[in-house]
Amino acid sequence: RGRDRGLCVRVPTRGRADARCCAESAGEGGTLAAKGLRAASRSGESNAVGFVPQYVDGAVAAEAQLRAFQAADGSKRDALVDSCVSGCVAAIRFSLLNETVLELHNDGVVPASVIVLCSPSITGIVGVAVAIRLKTELGLDVALVEYSPSDSEGDAHDCASFKTSDVTDSFTRALASAKDSGIAITDVLPTTFEFYYDLVIDALGGLECATSASTQSTQSAAVALARTQRLIASIDLPARWDGMTGPTRGDLETDTFFKPDFLVSLGAPKRGARFFGGAFHYVAGAAMQRAAYSALAKEQKLELNELNDDTTPCVALQYRPDRLRWGRATGEVYAPGTAKVFRATLFDNTTRRKWVADDDDLLDELE
Repeated sequence: RGRDRGLCVRVPTRGRADARCCAESAGEGGTLAAKGLRAASRSGESNAVGFVPQYVDGAVAAEAQLRAFQAADGSKRDALVDSCVSGCVAAIRFSLLNETVLELHNDGVVPASVIVLCSPSITGIVGVAVAIRLKTELGLDVALVEYSPSDSEGDAHDCASFKTSDVTDSFTRALASAKDSGIAITDVLPTTFEFYYDLVIDALGGLECATSASTQSTQSAAVALARTQRLIASIDLPARWDGMTGPTRGDLETDTFFKPDFLVSLGAPKRGARFFGGAFHYVAGAAMQRAAYSALAKEQKLELNELNDDTTPCVALQYRPDRLRWGRATGEVYAPGTAKVFRATLFDNTTRRKWVADDDDLLDELE
């Protein structure tokens, strides 16, 4: 536990060497996450745990975050979003863009292109802002897929954020900023996205829009991403996950649920995130934590890990790079725990796609 660093991390025994070399590769100018991991790796503790997260009820968290967003206006609202974005980008840089980690656990592939899935929600606003920073600050090739509930999808209007003009107006402005930054925006996830993008970021408002799970648009995205070998990062809570229980029973039975490798919770971890079985789990958004959870923490006597925009923009709750892309192949079970679970099976319904030719005329016709 890096107490003097302001960062708490969990470093499994077999992952301690990875944490050490990742911290060293970041150098003295690296993120606080790297410095904290360096301290944890020196501790010599088996399965060192710096902070045991206390999860917040999903419905209570959604209401608290929406209330905090509505209470802020102008520069305060911008600061609220920027705080979440800064923590998300810092966590992504240290985990999913870390060459040392990916050399060991992702065949050396460092994402150079990103596709972000977003919807009119607080999570979607943060996701669009993250996309802009990844393009303008890190020079990545970024595209956006916008999922907006239509009038025919009446159940999606139960989403509290979608009903709020404050959120929808901010989301519209965020999309306009993305366009001005040169980011392409579409409303369909390409079926061949694996050939063009190395990283998928899910900012579909899983916490705020649980009822949108029934829409065909997010269902098709979930099916496409359930078996992809591309890295998946979710913001706040994965799409179609319940704020209390995680993936729905139907999605579990058909094995068509989002299986993120990376999760960054905004302000505080939600109870539905207990099902997270990926590699990296962070908490980010100091301003969101102060605005939405300070009073709640006192009322319910919760011990929340303290965030600070200047010194600790994000805190790592789980660091398991050996779990990257786990749960996608036949027999691999995506579930929380210290050990990876494998269930033997004889059948695999996964559709495998590959290019049959590199003829320019054929590719033009396909496009």
